[in-house]
Amino acid sequence: MNKLLEILVIISILLVLFACSEKLPLNNPYDSEADPESWAPTNLQYEILDINSIQLNWVDNSNNEEGFRIEKKVSTSNWQIAFSELPENTVTWIDDNANINETIKYRVYGFAEGNSSNMIETEIIDNEIPIPSNLQLIQGTNQTFTLTWIDNCIGEDGYKIERREYDGAFEIIEITGENVTTFVDDNIDDSIVYFYRIQCYYQSFQSEYSSEVRSYFEIFVPDEFITIQSAIDNSINDNRVVVHPGIYYENINFNGHCIQVISSDGAGNTIIDGSNNGSVVTFESGETNAAVLKGFTLMNGVHRDGGGIYCYSSNPHLSNLIICQNTANGFEYSAGKGGGLYLNDSSPFLENLVISNNISNCSPWELGDGEYGGKSAGSGAGIYFSNSTVSLFNTTITENVSQNGYNNWESGYFVTYGEGGIYNQQSIINIVNSIVFNNSYYEINALLAAEYSDILGSWVGTGNIDAAPLFINPQNGDYHLQSGSPCIDAGNPASEYNDADGSINDMGAYGGPNGNW
Repeated sequence: MNKLLEILVIISILLVLFACSEKLPLNNPYDSEADPESWAPTNLQYEILDINSIQLNWVDNSNNEEGFRIEKKVSTSNWQIAFSELPENTVTWIDDNANINETIKYRVYGFAEGNSSNMIETEIIDNEIPIPSNLQLIQGTNQTFTLTWIDNCIGEDGYKIERREYDGAFEIIEITGENVTTFVDDNIDDSIVYFYRIQCYYQSFQSEYSSEVRSYFEIFVPDEFITIQSAIDNSINDNRVVVHPGIYYENINFNGHCIQVISSDGAGNTIIDGSNNGSVVTFESGETNAAVLKGFTLMNGVHRDGGGIYCYSSNPHLSNLIICQNTANGFEYSAGKGGGLYLNDSSPFLENLVISNNISNCSPWELGDGEYGGKSAGSGAGIYFSNSTVSLFNTTITENVSQNGYNNWESGYFVTYGEGGIYNQQSIINIVNSIVFNNSYYEINALLAAEYSDILGSWVGTGNIDAAPLFINPQNGDYHLQSGSPCIDAGNPASEYNDADGSINDMGAYGGPNGNW
C-alpha cells in the first residue's frame, strides 16, 4: 500500500512539472530553442540631444542576457554591424558622433553566447541642423536694421548672416557665436533695399537658409509728402509709403506701382475720405500682389462701379481695411455695382476686411417708353465680382444695401431685388472663416464655395453656420465679437489659421493670424 502511494506521489509531481514546463515561455537567452521574440528589447525611442548626439532608450525584457548590440545605418549605406556592444541590463545609449545633415537609423538586439534576440529599429531620423525660424526685420529710425530669429538648434557654433542689395548677390556680413538670436546692421544706406537671410553652422556643416526678409525704402505721409497720392507718384516698385494718423481727403490710384501703402496706426485712426468724388482707391494698371494696401478706413467714395475700391485686371493685396459708407451709383441704364468693392478680371488677396454700410443704387435711367418700363436693382453692395478668381479670408460683410429696382409691364408691377452682400458673375470665389450677415436684400446671388463661415440663410460647406454673430456695437461700427458669439473658435481648426493668440480661428475680420488690428 505504501509502495503504491509513493508511486502515485511521484506521478503527481511529474505531471505538475510537465504542466508548468508547458506554460513557461522559452525565454532563456542561452537556450538555442528559446523564442528570440520573447527576450527581444521593445519600445525603442530616440532623442536628439544636440547637433551630433542622439540618445536611444529601450525596455530590457530579459534578466540574464549577455548584453546588447547596436547597429547603425547612415543614409543609403549598409548597416554597420555591431557598431556598439553594451553590457547586460543596459537600457540607454548615446551616439555622440551622430552624422550631421544625414538620415540615420538604429537597431538594437540582445545577445547571449551564440544566440540573438529579434531586432527592434528606430524610424528614419533626419539629423539635419535645424533651420532658424521666424526671421524678422525691424527698421530703426537711426539708420539701423535689427534682425531677430528663433534659435532652433542645440550645440551650434553660431549663425552666418548674409545680405544682398535689390539686384545683387548674397554676401556674409556677420558670423555670430552660439545661442545668438539678434543682430543689428548699422552699415546701411537707407536709400537701398536690402535682403537678409541666415543659417546655423557647426564646424564645416550648416543648415539650410532661413526665409528671406527685406528692408524698404520708406516714404512718410504727411512728413515728406502732403498727400498719399503724391507719395505714390514719387515712389518706385518695392517702396513703402507709411501714412501717419489723420483724415486724408483724396482719391488714390496706384497707377501700376507695386508698393506697400500702409498706415502707421491702423484703420481706426487713418481714414481716406473720397469726398463723394469717385472711387476711394483704384487699381487698374496690372498691379500684382506686391501692391499692398493695409490699415485704412475707406469711406465716402462714389462711383458707378466700386465706390470704395475699383479693381480691374489687377491683383493687389488688401488687408486690415474698413470699407464703409461708399456708394455705387450706376450709369444710365446700368445699376450700381460694388458699393464697397468692384473686382473685374482680377485675383486679389483679401484678408481681415470689414465691409459694411455700403450702397449699390438702382439704375439712374428708366428703361421703357414711359407707360411701361423699369429700373435694374443695385448689385453687390458689399462686393461685386466679375470674371475673377478670389479667396476671402476672415472678412466681415454686413449691413450693406442694394437698392431695389422694379418692372412695370402690362402683366403688372414687380419689385426686383439686388444682392446686398456679394454678387458673383462668372467668378471663382472661395470664402473662408468669414461672416456674411444682415445684408439687404439677398446675401449672395450665385453659387460660390464657402467653409467655416457664418452666412445668413445657411450655405452648404464644411463648418458653415447660420447664427447671429453678436457684434459688440454694430450701430457704431464695432464689428468685434462679443464673448458669447458663436463665431469665436468656429473657424478652420487647422493651425495655419489660428488667431494671433494661438487659439482656434475666430470667424470674421478680427480672427486669424493677422486679426489683432
